[in-house]
Amino acid sequence: MDFRVFPEVKSWLRGVRFASKPEITVADQRIVSSLTLTGIETLLTSGFPDP
Repeated sequence: MDFRVFPEVKSWLRGVRFASKPEITVADQRIVSSLTLTGIETLLTSGFPDP
């Protein structure tokens, strides 16, 4: 699942500059926690190739 969620998180963070690593961690946690089960299921079935 990490291989399928990572591109989604990466696209949300694209272009954002962070002053420190802890800021990146907080942003990542916020994004991942905002994903609902339905959102993850949609992401997994939305045409990403199998690893």
